Amino acid sequence: MSMTSNLDEIKKITGFLPGSVFVRKSEDSPEKVDTYLGDEYRIKCYDDKTSNFHIFPRKVELREEIAKSYAEKREELGKAFESYFKNESNAKIKFERLPNPANEVNTASKIKKLTNFDNRTLYLVWKLGSASGFYSHLTFYYEDAWYRLNFMRIYHDVTSIHCIFNDLQYDKVTSEKGIGLNFVEKKFAVCYPGSCRNGDIGKNPAGNVVLNPKDADFYGDTDEIVESFIRFITNINCSYSD
Repeated sequence: MSMTSNLDEIKKITGFLPGSVFVRKSEDSPEKVDTYLGDEYRIKCYDDKTSNFHIFPRKVELREEIAKSYAEKREELGKAFESYFKNESNAKIKFERLPNPANEVNTASKIKKLTNFDNRTLYLVWKLGSASGFYSHLTFYYEDAWYRLNFMRIYHDVTSIHCIFNDLQYDKVTSEKGIGLNFVEKKFAVCYPGSCRNGDIGKNPAGNVVLNPKDADFYGDTDEIVESFIRFITNINCSYSD
């Protein structure tokens, strides 16, 4: 099936429906905006290949504004990560920015072929496709798992999956098959946090983890975001496993 806009089918597969979309224009509370849902607009809002929901603002100008700000944010953070690891005091973890001009470096095996691979190196996989669009994020590979620094926060309530743009969220994915897939049982297993609150965590049986950080903010200091994300990566196995 891959991508679908059929709400009945999405509910059957995941147990949830696509929900509301919010946008933070500043450090203030997010504002709810119109979105696309279901067959009415024929927008495919669930991808069962990656077990991801795709919900976004209906207004084109707003999507373009978000995409532009995310491209700038990625560049800013990419430079900040490089600067962070140039400091000898942060050299406990090796770092390498891995160019990905054709967007083909999407599996662990490809990373290992292109590098003098070291499992203790944090690889920033610089995907060009993620540099445009409102689903932009930074992708990392470290110790046999994928990590993402996201600029939107996805969460669920009892019935629906919601999304807040311009809000940070971190995730660890143990499989290339997607964040919401319990690949042991071959079915959807929700991994998003159960609220949008800072500090809330979502986990599923596949070992995937999603965190709403409480020590950094999308509109905050860039260095604080970098340090917060590094803490997430280095502490996740001992701090977020209970």
